[in-house]
Amino acid sequence: MMPNYKNIIKGISYILIIIWFFIAGKGLFAHMKIVKDAVMQTRNLSDEQIRLVIYGEFYKFIQECKKEIPEDATVFLITNNFFDYYYSTYYLYPRRVLINAPDKSVDGLVTKSISLNLDKEFLEKNNISYLIRYDREKDNFMIKKLKL
Repeated sequence: MMPNYKNIIKGISYILIIIWFFIAGKGLFAHMKIVKDAVMQTRNLSDEQIRLVIYGEFYKFIQECKKEIPEDATVFLITNNFFDYYYSTYYLYPRRVLINAPDKSVDGLVTKSISLNLDKEFLEKNNISYLIRYDREKDNFMIKKLKL
């Protein structure tokens, strides 16, 4: 009698699906515990406190920028971190945040090896009134009002 290959393939498929569920579910409980702990930790916190937990000192920097920079200003963010640009743009709205190549979105991020040339013509052309910088390594920041 010849083996029924259809039944063999079906049996192997069932075994592989069971193994896959076991492997996928193995880390599920540990992940659920991490999520539960995070929710419990932030349950009684305000939105501001939760943002401070998530973003740390960077959120303090954003709050300081909001206090010091008027809403109609254009700021130039000196950074080599896309995260800083993305969240600065989001949290500082309606202020206009530029980064290194203001005519384009984000190409030309500042790196330590590239010097930044902010001449008066460039600043006036783009109506930049503030320079801001957040240094993650030293955990400090700079907000500088420009006089053009």
